[in-house]
Amino acid sequence: MSPDRVRAVSLSSDRLDVALWGDESAPVIIAHVHGNEQVALHAAAQVVGRRPVRLVGLAPQPRRRQRIRVAGRLFDFDPNRMWTLAGRAATLACLGGDAQPTEREQAAALADLADYAERAWHLLGAGQRPIVAAHNNADGLLPVDALLGEPATLASCRIPHLPPDDFLYVCHPPAYERLTALPFAHAVLRDDTRAPDDGSLSVRCAHEGVPYINVECHPARGDRNRDLLLAAVDALLPR
Repeated sequence: MSPDRVRAVSLSSDRLDVALWGDESAPVIIAHVHGNEQVALHAAAQVVGRRPVRLVGLAPQPRRRQRIRVAGRLFDFDPNRMWTLAGRAATLACLGGDAQPTEREQAAALADLADYAERAWHLLGAGQRPIVAAHNNADGLLPVDALLGEPATLASCRIPHLPPDDFLYVCHPPAYERLTALPFAHAVLRDDTRAPDDGSLSVRCAHEGVPYINVECHPARGDRNRDLLLAAVDALLPR
């Protein structure tokens, strides 16, 4: 599962590695943002050999929150909350030491995180290609039922006999129509105009008008994770 290429993103006093698989010009991007979700990464790597996709791994360390060092201070952040100004302000945290960071240190860290997010956005196609996000969803962390009553939910397709941890969160109506024409998975269609700004990649895609599907799957079901990713990619490929 070694990447085809690793791109080093240099910041003011640190660097983060981005792993890349597949053709750089592929029409669909798969994003992997959480390092602790290794089953999702493995499933996404299998899709690379079966569909024209580019897989971008934004989690160089096998943990959910990634780390950067700025001006001698260590900070961490959730890579799926760094995509907007509000998200970066909420997710960035200083690690170690009793003293809180100074305003200058905090501002420098936020600037580095913004720089990283913008360059990562460029590696994700800079808003020119649809994106599928590969996630794992363990033991009721985010069951599909939790989304059904959300104000931002436009429509849903719930299949009673399927586990609630595996579903497709769709932010593109044509893709939702394709995925629910022959339903084989839970699917939720989001109204992007009503989605709160939590700094997630889905919100950035909504702001930029980029078709987006989030694939959630329990880590015990790797083959199902792969199949859901394949279905999401197929729903976004040009016809």
